[in-house]
Amino acid sequence: MDKIYYDYVEDGTYLYWSTLAKARGIGMVTLTDYSYVISVSGKGPSRIFGVNRHIQEQRLGEIVSRIRERRLPDGILLTDRQENRRIISILHDMGVPMDTSGMCMAINLRMAAFPPDVSDHLRLVKIQNIEELSECQRIVSEALFGFELMSLEQFSDLCNLANTTFYLAYCGDFPVSTCMAIRDGSLATIEMVSTLPDYRRRGIAAALVRLALSELKQTGVKTATLRAEPDGINVYQRIGFEEVCRRIVAMALK
Repeated sequence: MDKIYYDYVEDGTYLYWSTLAKARGIGMVTLTDYSYVISVSGKGPSRIFGVNRHIQEQRLGEIVSRIRERRLPDGILLTDRQENRRIISILHDMGVPMDTSGMCMAINLRMAAFPPDVSDHLRLVKIQNIEELSECQRIVSEALFGFELMSLEQFSDLCNLANTTFYLAYCGDFPVSTCMAIRDGSLATIEMVSTLPDYRRRGIAAALVRLALSELKQTGVKTATLRAEPDGINVYQRIGFEEVCRRIVAMALK
């Protein structure tokens, strides 16, 4: 994978979190050496990201202290690209636990083809109304987070943005899987890919992601990124995504 894809991954991360910050009750703070998104209403995810690779050790120590004082979100999102190794080493020396199980991935849409799904038992749709969006919110809450992290109103705020599209997969008449695409020029990121437990390992999420990628390609998007959990890496590889770098979440509250 070309080194420039590291930048695509980081741009995709920024695109995701800055988009979340447009939902009601969620705010974004951009400082000189890092940014963070935080829930100001009690609903919504929070995370520190975009840490400047030249940040001083003392400044990192201040961030960790503020996390432990619960004055900042509880985790720092990083990748293991070479330029971040110093930061990772400093956090390690501070005793900050790190989850390195996730993978940042990217796909060159100019070189990819996505034949339409022709399965008789699947129906794939773009979400068009509040009823479908409510099913999306239910699936994400149950399958991805394990609880209601975001409200339906927050999902509605995101769905109404000009650069977002939500997708829903039905198995028979029952909604079972969902994902979200966010576009910014020639770059897009695929987010919130989630499938109800009883319907996993049937290729449903993969079919939904292929639909999203096909439509993104038609709108002129050239590169798409995502962050995969361990059990999803092989699925995305079969779609055409390639590994770029490890996703690291430094959880200073643990």
